[in-house]
Amino acid sequence: MTMSDDDFDSEAFIRTMAPSLGLSLDEERVAGVSVFLSIAKGMADILDAAPVPENSLELASVFDAGQTAQQAKAE
Repeated sequence: MTMSDDDFDSEAFIRTMAPSLGLSLDEERVAGVSVFLSIAKGMADILDAAPVPENSLELASVFDAGQTAQQAKAE
């Protein structure tokens, strides 16, 4: 399910979520973050619209920065 740009109020979302993340944002900061959140929503909408056949999801392995290639092969 996607929502139209008219349904998504990025500034309201930021003001609602910031306190739960321990952030105190002034209006200038909210406006700046809002621009990038709107861009991210546009990207998500593109991905959400892409056709993906059912049962085609193949998850990637978990990345472990401390693991060597040989250790990964052993698993």
